[in-house]
Amino acid sequence: MADAAGLLFCEWYHGKVDRAQSVARLRNSNCHGDFLVRESSTRDGFLALSFISYDKLVHYLIRGKAGSWFIFDAHRYATVQALIDSLHQQGVLQRAAPVINTEGELIDGDLENCPECRVPIPKADASTYFCKACGTRIRSSEEQVAMYRRHTAARSAATQPAAARNSTIRDTHGYVRIDDATSDKPLAANSGMLPAHASSGKPLMQGLRKAPLPPRWRNDKRALMLASHSIAVQDVSLGAVLGTGRMGTVRQAKLLSKTVVCKMQPNSNACLHESLCLLGLQHENVVEMVGVVFEDEPFLILEYCANRDLARIGNRDYCDVLATNNDLPVSLSGDVAARNVLVTQHMICKLADFELATWDGSVLQDYARTIPLRWSAPEILLHELPTIFSDVWAFGVLVWEVYKDGAKPFAELKHEDIKCLVQGGGHIDYPGGLCNRKIWESIIEPCFATEPTQRPGMTDIKDQLEFCISEKEGV
Repeated sequence: MADAAGLLFCEWYHGKVDRAQSVARLRNSNCHGDFLVRESSTRDGFLALSFISYDKLVHYLIRGKAGSWFIFDAHRYATVQALIDSLHQQGVLQRAAPVINTEGELIDGDLENCPECRVPIPKADASTYFCKACGTRIRSSEEQVAMYRRHTAARSAATQPAAARNSTIRDTHGYVRIDDATSDKPLAANSGMLPAHASSGKPLMQGLRKAPLPPRWRNDKRALMLASHSIAVQDVSLGAVLGTGRMGTVRQAKLLSKTVVCKMQPNSNACLHESLCLLGLQHENVVEMVGVVFEDEPFLILEYCANRDLARIGNRDYCDVLATNNDLPVSLSGDVAARNVLVTQHMICKLADFELATWDGSVLQDYARTIPLRWSAPEILLHELPTIFSDVWAFGVLVWEVYKDGAKPFAELKHEDIKCLVQGGGHIDYPGGLCNRKIWESIIEPCFATEPTQRPGMTDIKDQLEFCISEKEGV
């Protein structure tokens, strides 16, 4: 396959390197944009692109044949090199990963044995780049090694956001279509498919009995993780429908004497995915998961927020809401919008709807086709590749919504026009009204930087808003 794709002379092609080996080779640098292409160890006839995206290690399948290579159907390229070049131009990929040994050291000089399969290397092949026994790249070129050593420290400091520096990168499946992570098959205990916080969930509310899992769910690893929060359907009294959409139906309900919300999704995988994201995630500004009812199709029980969503709150409340709720953990969500920020009777904002959220090793299928276009950052429209800063872009749109009484962003534009505008460097305009222009231009407009790493972090936004509030400049 490498011959057909013209890869053997590409520094970034590492041959028959499995997932674990690619993780080891990339972890050596912990530098955003380092990447390699390899033969997929699980899908015959496929290539895999592995790269560091800030603090995560992401894997994509590359499919196709000569003249038509792609990761996503909508973006096809004549060669794999052209696909890689396109990602280079967008800043997603930056530097080809070098070959390292088992100690994490750069391989330099002749080798006696293949560092992967340990097969002796004949002296005649001492300078070869690929092991003839296992097909793995066993060394980088001298130029590549020299460049790597020269630029590692500088590039690592300059290209990574502050939050990701000196952190340990996390291996994630990214957005390839891996069935096991979203199916009802049992998952291995060490599969890496479950959130690290999932075992620390808040206990069930007092007086509520824990329901045993029905037979269908007793061998499902996800359900077992949620078993401590299993609620008997007999304890739930369904009430009025609060909303219906593509993500399912939301109904008000009573759980014993407590008013709650039932979220009924058409797909059990979506329900379990969101439940695991919320399990153990305890934050004043995140909607609380009360539990899960496991029937033929499970549904989620959430806390009730009396004032519905942020898009429906009147102008008189804007300043108070923003002043007291600018610590929303939006990087967790994947779908930041006013409709997904619920407001309690005490005017506390709660981030809700975690169907598009991720944790280490989780899988999102067709992310870019799921998140609404009007909140999508350029990197999502161009490459279907969300980053930790894509939510920052969406937060900027959310602020616009708040000051426009929940109006639809880009209401006057068709979808294709929005794509052209955003991909061309445009963004939502200043909303006017009660919005302070100085604060919009200095704090919110930077959220719309075309390059993701040029956008501020949510901590920076929070600090700037708090300073403005303390100076009584208004928000």
